[in-house]
Amino acid sequence: VEDAYRTIRRERNAEKDKSDHLPDVEEFDIKHTAPQHRHFLTYDTGIGTPSQRQKRYTVERAQKAVENVMEHRLKKIQATERNTLVGKDKRRAKDIKTRYGIDRLVEDLIQEAMNKGEFSHLSGMGKPLKDRSSQQNPHVDFVTHKLNE
Repeated sequence: VEDAYRTIRRERNAEKDKSDHLPDVEEFDIKHTAPQHRHFLTYDTGIGTPSQRQKRYTVERAQKAVENVMEHRLKKIQATERNTLVGKDKRRAKDIKTRYGIDRLVEDLIQEAMNKGEFSHLSGMGKPLKDRSSQQNPHVDFVTHKLNE
């Protein structure tokens, strides 16, 4: 029994040695190649030593945080300005696009008069304007036509 056990054990050990044998690995001539194509995976700020990149990264993060805070504050202020009367007046003033100070003054006076209702009781109010296009030559400029009148 003992001889049979030892022969079986030897055969199994031989099979085990054959199965543990790894296939040959192909070895290359070059042991190591510098990965020049790789970028830095940490502190994506360009070239430099790791400590320099870390410093630049912290500065960039701080600048970005300041910009985000300022944008948030500006949006908050703009939202409150839209709801006030001053903000509404500013928007109306921007709608009136004038080029010169005199034009703006005249436009403001006209707007005040309209708000007071001074244009409400004019003759011809609500009626169409006279059609002068039939009298005007279509090939002549409007200003020239007015000067010739």
